[in-house]
Amino acid sequence: MPYFVSQNPNTTRRSFLKNRRCFNALFSVLVLVFTTVSAANATPSIEQWKQFNINTVTHYVLPNYDALETNANRLVAANQSLCKKTSKETLTFAQNTFIATMAAWQKIQNVRFGPVEISERHYSLQFWPDKKNHIGKRLVRLIDSKDRQRLEESFASLPISIKGLPAIERLLFSEKPISINDDASFRCEVLVRISQEVHNVALALSNEWHQQMLPQFSDATQLDGYFEDDIDAATTLLKAFVEPLEHIRDLKLERPLGSDAAHAKGKRLESWRSQQSKQNIANNIASIKQFYTLAGTAGESSSLQQLVGNEAQEIDALFTKVELALSRVPTPMKNTIETLDGYAAASELTAALTLLHEKLKGTLTAMGIHLGFNSRDGD
Repeated sequence: MPYFVSQNPNTTRRSFLKNRRCFNALFSVLVLVFTTVSAANATPSIEQWKQFNINTVTHYVLPNYDALETNANRLVAANQSLCKKTSKETLTFAQNTFIATMAAWQKIQNVRFGPVEISERHYSLQFWPDKKNHIGKRLVRLIDSKDRQRLEESFASLPISIKGLPAIERLLFSEKPISINDDASFRCEVLVRISQEVHNVALALSNEWHQQMLPQFSDATQLDGYFEDDIDAATTLLKAFVEPLEHIRDLKLERPLGSDAAHAKGKRLESWRSQQSKQNIANNIASIKQFYTLAGTAGESSSLQQLVGNEAQEIDALFTKVELALSRVPTPMKNTIETLDGYAAASELTAALTLLHEKLKGTLTAMGIHLGFNSRDGD
C-alpha cells in the first residue's frame, strides 16, 4: 500500500495562504522594480525621436558644416597670400589654416549620408586611406604637366583623389617648402585651385543641409522624402554616431598598428605629414560626444544622452575611458606607434573604442533602433 503522511487540513490551508501572501508581496515588489526601470529606460516615443532628430541637425550637423565652410574659405585666402608672397610667415599661416580646416572636417567627417554622397563629395574632400599612393602619383603628374587648362576648364575631369585636403597637405607640408621650388609658381596655382574646390564643396554641403536636409527631418513622412518616417531618420542619424567608432578603430588605429610594434607603420596614419593623426582622433571623439550630449545648446534636454535614461551613466564612463586612453598616446604618432610604449597606448585606445561601440550599439538596439550593416561593410 502507498504510504501517506496525514496532515491537518486547517494547517495546510493556513500554510498555503501564508505562502501565497508572500508570493504576492514579492511579485508586487518585482513589478514595482520592473516598472521603475522600464519607465527610466522606456522606448522613446515617435515625438521624442522627431525632436531628437531636429535638434541634432540644428545644433550639431548644421553648425559643423558651417564651420567647415568658414575654415575652407579662410584656407583659400591663406594659400592665395602664400602664393602672392612666399615666406616663412605666410607658409606657417597657410599650414595653420589647413590644420584648422582639417579639424573642422574631422568634426563632421562622421556624417556620410545626404549631400556628401552626391558626386562622391566625401572622397573628394578626403581621399583616405590612399593605399596605392594615388594622390602622390597623380599630383606629381599634374604639376609636371604645367597644364593650366586642366586647372581651369578641365578641372572637373581630374581624379577625385587630388581634389581634397590630403593633396593640400602634401603641398603645404612637403620636405621642400613651396617657396623654394623651381616649379613653385605652378604648384601654387594647383594649391589654390584645389583649395577653391574644397571650399566649393564645403559651401554646397552647408547650403544643401540648411535648405534641403533640415526640412526632411522636420517632416520625415513627407511624400517622396528622404526618409520613411521619424524612426528611419533617427536610425540614419545614429549610424553617423556609432559607426565612426569602428572607422577610427579599424582604419585610423589598427591598420597602421599592424600585428605588433615591429610591424607598425606610421605612414599609414591619417594626416601624418602635418602631425595631426592624434588630433584628428581627438576631434572625432569630441564631435561624437557632442552629438551624444548636445551640451551647451538649446537641444540638450532632448539629446540622446537624455533619451538613453539609466544607461547614460555607463556610457558617460566609457567616453571618459576613451578620452583617458587617448591622452596617454604620445605624439607624434607617426614615430611613437613604432615603439613598445606608444604601441601599447594606441592599443589601449582601440580596446576602449570597442567597449564604447558595443555599449552604444546594444543600448540603441534595446531602444528599438537597429543600425543594420555598417556602411563600410563590403568595401
